Amino acid sequence: MLPAANIMNSTRPIVSTLEIVCGLDARALPASESLTGMSGLTRGIAKLTIRIALPISIIIVSVFVPSFDKIMSLLGSLAGFTICIILPCLFHLTLFKGQLSVKQRVLDWSLVVIATIIALFGAVFAFIPKSTLGIRE
Repeated sequence: MLPAANIMNSTRPIVSTLEIVCGLDARALPASESLTGMSGLTRGIAKLTIRIALPISIIIVSVFVPSFDKIMSLLGSLAGFTICIILPCLFHLTLFKGQLSVKQRVLDWSLVVIATIIALFGAVFAFIPKSTLGIRE
């Protein structure tokens, strides 16, 4: 289980996104006209609620959902590699189709293939029982 301080750091991008989407962040234009007239106190209370409720809800789910670690391992393996390596390389190949040298195309496709293999290994190992791998639970 993650230490409490790490959970707050891990959820920060999600909290920031929620604040922007809800129009609570000063850098974002509110999505709704009703949020424009919100007082500073009301906006602060809403931000505080999001900042506290989200990590607490994540902790509650992780405690009460059986095998939550396997779900997170699967999502981390598949989504992490897909979002960080596979999709950017495929987008690069698509956007600059006629402008890339052979070396750049080979590099992009190599990264896509290697990241896909590693993501699949991660997904498979997420569901292999730890005792089979010789890891004590």
